[in-house]
Amino acid sequence: RKVEFLAALAVMAKKKRKAPEEDEGGACGPPRKKVHVVADEAVEARLKRSMPMFPEGFPRDAPKGDELNALMQLEFRGKVNLVTKANEEKLDWSNLEAAEVLGFDTETRPVFQKGLPPNPPALLQLATEEECWIFQLLAPVGVTDGTKKR
Repeated sequence: RKVEFLAALAVMAKKKRKAPEEDEGGACGPPRKKVHVVADEAVEARLKRSMPMFPEGFPRDAPKGDELNALMQLEFRGKVNLVTKANEEKLDWSNLEAAEVLGFDTETRPVFQKGLPPNPPALLQLATEEECWIFQLLAPVGVTDGTKKR
């Protein structure tokens, strides 16, 4: 199963990315290793059944224009906690630690040049139905290492 999974990942990566010689703008960084993957139709069919690429019944394209504006808008009316070094000591962690389900999101400054490493996450957002925590991760505001380990 592990070999089949790795083979499927290689097939998906090959479909999504151009080969290095097809890249526009020349080579960036070290040359990519060439991987030879042997996959038969039975393996690919099994992978399609076990790992659907997109949930059935949902449109693949994001709505745009009037279709986007017609969607129902939701408003979060719960408590919002902005967590920084200055206030993390005063924060009541009990609701966050006791939550059975958490919404999770990160915000990261994009990188616009090919070959550069990704930027670190700047914000971490965790939310329940009633409360939201926004952790500012980067200096100078940031949070302490103790909070990051929590």
